[in-house]
Amino acid sequence: MSASCRLLACILAPTLLIGVGMAEMFKDPGFEGSNPSSNWICAGCKMDISTDHSQGQHSVKITGRQADWAGPQQTVYLKSGTRYFIQAHIKQLNDIHGTLFQKYTILADIEKNSGSHDYSIILENNSVYTKSGWIELSSYFQFFNSDYKSVTLRVNGPVPAINFNVDYMSLTEIPEDRNWKSAAGKRIDQLRKNNIHFNVHVPTHVSTADLEIDVDLEKHGYPIGSQTTWEVMTQHPQYAKLFYYMFNWATLSNYYWEWSPPPRHNPDYSKATAELNVLHQHGVPVRAHNIFWGANTKYTPDWVQALSPDQVKQAVDERIQYIVKDTKGKVQHWDVNNELVHGHWFEDKTGDPDYTKKIFAKVHQADPSVKLFLNDYSVVSAGTATSAYLTEAKEFKAANVGLYGIGIQCHFGKDSAPDPTLIKKRLDQLATAGLPIWVTELDLWTHDENTRADWYETALRVLFSHPAVEGIILWGFWGPDHWRGPDAALVSGNNFQINAAGKRYFDLLYKEWSTHVSHRVSSGTQFNVRGFHGDYRVVVKYHGNPVMQQTFTLGKQDKQVDIQITNVNHVIQIQTTQSPVDHPVTVQHPVAHIGEYTVGHMTSGSSNQLTCMSRYSGFTEVGDDKEAEVSCPSGYVLTGCSGKIKNGHDTRDGETISVVGGVAKCQVYDGTGTTAPAQAVARCCKLTGLHCDYRKSGPSQDVLNQRIETRCQNNMVATGCSAHSWFSFLDGAFPTTHSCIAQNSENHGKVEASAVCCSAPHLTCIVKTSSPSGNNLGDQTGVSCDQGWQLVGCSAYSEDAKLGGAYTGGNPEQCIAVNGAQRLYNEMGVVAYVTCCRAH
Repeated sequence: MSASCRLLACILAPTLLIGVGMAEMFKDPGFEGSNPSSNWICAGCKMDISTDHSQGQHSVKITGRQADWAGPQQTVYLKSGTRYFIQAHIKQLNDIHGTLFQKYTILADIEKNSGSHDYSIILENNSVYTKSGWIELSSYFQFFNSDYKSVTLRVNGPVPAINFNVDYMSLTEIPEDRNWKSAAGKRIDQLRKNNIHFNVHVPTHVSTADLEIDVDLEKHGYPIGSQTTWEVMTQHPQYAKLFYYMFNWATLSNYYWEWSPPPRHNPDYSKATAELNVLHQHGVPVRAHNIFWGANTKYTPDWVQALSPDQVKQAVDERIQYIVKDTKGKVQHWDVNNELVHGHWFEDKTGDPDYTKKIFAKVHQADPSVKLFLNDYSVVSAGTATSAYLTEAKEFKAANVGLYGIGIQCHFGKDSAPDPTLIKKRLDQLATAGLPIWVTELDLWTHDENTRADWYETALRVLFSHPAVEGIILWGFWGPDHWRGPDAALVSGNNFQINAAGKRYFDLLYKEWSTHVSHRVSSGTQFNVRGFHGDYRVVVKYHGNPVMQQTFTLGKQDKQVDIQITNVNHVIQIQTTQSPVDHPVTVQHPVAHIGEYTVGHMTSGSSNQLTCMSRYSGFTEVGDDKEAEVSCPSGYVLTGCSGKIKNGHDTRDGETISVVGGVAKCQVYDGTGTTAPAQAVARCCKLTGLHCDYRKSGPSQDVLNQRIETRCQNNMVATGCSAHSWFSFLDGAFPTTHSCIAQNSENHGKVEASAVCCSAPHLTCIVKTSSPSGNNLGDQTGVSCDQGWQLVGCSAYSEDAKLGGAYTGGNPEQCIAVNGAQRLYNEMGVVAYVTCCRAH
């Protein structure tokens, strides 16, 4: 075959979705030249011409490899910010005894101007063996690097003893699709909408001028849902209300083998089953996640890993039986063996390269009604595993083991904008498997909620508009329960505020991608509406009053709807569903008393007047859990303990109080991700008869907004309050009259509370609070004591965390609280709490 014919064949091949006219960037991509070594270098290996080929007449045989990095390579020029499509066809020639699969990659070796090298994996497939035959490695990727001398692209990966053939290694530039949005809009109109033909029959005595017909989409037909669990659905009523308002599908992720409830051989899934029943009562179909997860040993129970191969097979069969018994007829989808592209523990353990195919067949036999899915990542949000996933999907489809579709996870990287050009290309590539695609785990992460809104809109438009994508599931939507935290969420905070990303979602779902039409019958008794698929309600109004209603469902075929008006004199009641978005939520704060104890006491030296001062520690080293401490001078007692971080960010672990050798110390801890040191601030007071106890409690439990209270004894006054968590998750601390309250940030527990409890003859104390700070990083708020009162304690609190700390300063002296991060819409700023005392 000539080179031009071979190029044409590549363009027409279904796996090469690159379009005609893209210039080839490799020299001799098909290895058809008389001397491949004139264009290709076999780094650390030997390269010979072979007549075994996937295209054309020749390939190259790679032998004598010195290391796993050895393989054919060529140096190319890549432009930063530009998109490319790369492919290579490989065939493994030998296996290694005791090892089922080998890993192949296409690696970019980037030599920087400084002479150092960066290495970037463009794609990989770790499931290759001789029976695979010729397979394609390919990826759509974007190159980001301008500070380099050269870029060398190389096929490598398997252990050195492996020999393999390489054919048709191609590289082409992919132009950005600047018209993606309008093209997506056209596809949405074609794929997600159909025509509705209305015929209205009006009694002769009724004037059409008095009639109006409202046509409203009540429920989307296109599946769009979110991951959830029975725990969050049952514990947070407002969450459940929002869930049913926002979504028409659910993924219930209560079925991980590693975290199954006891007993071991027949787990009690009754709570998950109860939630399945509730979801179905609300008309919400369910994807169940997952039966097995063999990508990594940490997702398979230790007791299973300790079994022999035959015992593992028995345990797998047992799990299939009890999981199907609990869910048959209640779930519509199963993710069977999660992330198989990235690891195959069950295959390695059993020595059977087809073991997951057998698992699929057994699940399908046990429940033929449920649709079975593969499910994997880095296949659309990134492209490193796209071609490996496509190969896997085709193999499972050909094996006829009950596979219905392929799940794509779509976890976009931190601060990584979705690229509509690459998303569409990768979806097109996966669609060549001829299987339905579901987006199973969509999320993205960026702090700015307006940017997050733009990015979610981009991703949703491309995904919703693709003909192979049957449904879209978000992997969470509420910040306190989101696995990636609030910066990936549509709904923020403990009061369930719809942030900018959530509002954009509502705009798409309930405005742009919804259908609401009012038709005056006087303009015609026949009319057409092009509507989105789903369940509709038609309301006939006479003189503006509803007198008739009917419902229908619009599917993927045009629909004719006849409206037979009979009685216009009877006004009917139209049932409406009130949006949970419009109702503020009262935040609940469960209070717990956990492990309260006294760590020590101190008594002040003599002073006729209450006198107080602040002492500052040195700064900590920069780093997680780095500590600094400060104590009071002789004769003074510690009455309060606070702390701050030098750059004002919310990266402290907080403060705690210890008593060593009869001396109380205020300790501050730097936190995870910090870039600045922290400083402790001790408040020290002196008054004859002033006696202070130092008490602690905790740690708190993983309960949303749980408050842990440390109570003073013997009617002592809480003069100073501190909170500490080794994980930086806390809302701060504040005093009541006779106790200190420290609060979890969202549902993150392990918060410890410290309380300074003091008493003295004729001592009177009150607590004052500042107004909330502003929303910007570094905004401050302060509160001072009135004339004649002494500041004895200072702390900071916010319902929505993000504390930069608290300290005493200013003239007159104040308790100053620092806002530690940019706040989202309607989040509470930080509030300063000051305890003021005087002796009569």
